[in-house]
Amino acid sequence: MSNERVRQVLAGEIGLAADVLGTTTLGRAVLDRMRALGIPTVDAYSERLEKDRGERSALIEDIVVPETWFFRDGEPFRVIARMVREWQPGRLLRALSMPCATGEEPYSLVMTLVEDGFDLERLAITAVDVSARSLERARRGVYGRNSFRGGDDASLIRSRHFRPAPPGPSGEEWQLDERIRRCVELVQGNALGLAGLVRGPFDVILCRNLLIYLTAEARARVLTSLVGLLSEEGLLVVGHADLIDSRAYGLALHGDPSGFAYTRASVVPPPARHDTAPMPSLAPEAATRLTPAVSSAPRTSSRAVSPQPVPREETPLQRARGLADRGDLAAAATLLVGLVDQLGPDGDAYHLLGMVESARGDRAAAEKYLSRALYCDPSNQATLLQLALLAEHRGDAPAAANFRRRAARLRSGGRP
Repeated sequence: MSNERVRQVLAGEIGLAADVLGTTTLGRAVLDRMRALGIPTVDAYSERLEKDRGERSALIEDIVVPETWFFRDGEPFRVIARMVREWQPGRLLRALSMPCATGEEPYSLVMTLVEDGFDLERLAITAVDVSARSLERARRGVYGRNSFRGGDDASLIRSRHFRPAPPGPSGEEWQLDERIRRCVELVQGNALGLAGLVRGPFDVILCRNLLIYLTAEARARVLTSLVGLLSEEGLLVVGHADLIDSRAYGLALHGDPSGFAYTRASVVPPPARHDTAPMPSLAPEAATRLTPAVSSAPRTSSRAVSPQPVPREETPLQRARGLADRGDLAAAATLLVGLVDQLGPDGDAYHLLGMVESARGDRAAAEKYLSRALYCDPSNQATLLQLALLAEHRGDAPAAANFRRRAARLRSGGRP
């Protein structure tokens, strides 16, 4: 049985590149829906899916995984707080969180600004998600232990902005303060129709860990909408594994690379590039190339332009990066595994393979390959930062802190 027609429907409906979910997730969801409806074959279910918008919504609910927690990754919120401190007194902050899942991200933004002394009367946040189920949980504002994964910091925030709620199926739960919830408007909607769903400009846009799940066409469409909604001095924050060609959208990396934040290139010039500098992650376009980019700026010299050199043949590693840029993660992983099998250990190949596996959702494989990359090149800050994020995700705060300390030591000119 093939789910190809189902994949096509999902790609058209929400831009989903279903293969990124893994080999079993979609198949399991389709079988569950077939059993629920009493439909015997995938072909018959595909026909139902093509005609029935309600069934498309039901399948989407089953395949959307709202994997999130409060203050996820940490640094993006610190970057936003530093930016807002420089604003003129009384200025309104408009922010967009998309997808917002069960609400932890937009509420984390509110709490970050409150802790930094920001006046809530000057804050307006719109949070969008395709899942009605997730939005209902966000409206309730009741969260269990899985939403608090930041160690002592998460416990401190919980004590300030939550109160105990009746225990739920998974144990203890806490109710978020209503004054925090009031700052966020929750809207159900599709990322492909974002421009017609919300009205910009927004000073902060959080779009994290969505782009990796989209087809190349959908990713371009969503990014175009996001940039169009961004204010002139606004900040766009993406996820650590999101694939984005920053220059193609007129964006430049802003602040610490671990914040994965961008502003318009005309506002903040991109950081200087050095051939020996570590790449921040797979997410920025600059991090997906091994050779320096050629500037597209017009030449001012009156000399004749020299003939362009004959392009060199693409290396296997460059080809793998190109596949990853286009969202063909499975093909990129296959090529990279074959490359290291043939040529032996290679830090760049292992790093890219780790990033690809992270984007595919296999964090254990990502950590394995990134650890090998670090063994090959202990001075790669990007590898250290990615390992820190993975350690945080599995709840190993000491390991994450160690990786971050090593990266900071390298940034200041110290030894690995």
